[in-house]
Amino acid sequence: MTGKNFLTDKMFSPDGNSIHTQSISENAETPECINQELLKQSNDIEGATMVSVNEISEQGSSSVYSHTPIGASNEMTREDITSAANALIDDLNQKRKQDTQLIEDFKKALELQVRRTCAMVEERMFHVYEKQGKEVQEKLQELFAGIERIAKTEAELGEFREALRLLYTDINTVQE
Repeated sequence: MTGKNFLTDKMFSPDGNSIHTQSISENAETPECINQELLKQSNDIEGATMVSVNEISEQGSSSVYSHTPIGASNEMTREDITSAANALIDDLNQKRKQDTQLIEDFKKALELQVRRTCAMVEERMFHVYEKQGKEVQEKLQELFAGIERIAKTEAELGEFREALRLLYTDINTVQE
């Protein structure tokens, strides 16, 4: 695994030869980019790991016959079949380990992408908060200034009422 790639860049074909595939880079900008790259790799993997029963039996029998001593019969013994089956099981287990590692690397890649996306969203959110905060502050200052003017006007109206009440009281007292 290199500094820029985090998913395995090697898989094995049915004949055991390695095939190099494109790796998903850490610099993938969006989840869609990762999905596209994974889809490409998935197609490559499906093509490389599909093995027919005939190919397995051909591989198994050829490897068994290659270990058969010269002059021995061409018939496979129970031990040869067991040995071939064990070799296939070992190969299958190795491929499963590779698949598990691929999934683990994929999980790490997704976690990294999610952290990056969350950081970008959080940064954008704070930027918007900052911009809106200035606008809200201006509106709040206007609101409080208006409320203060209303309070002064109410106080003046209260003084006017009191003066009018005193005037009315004085007029009524004089007439009596």
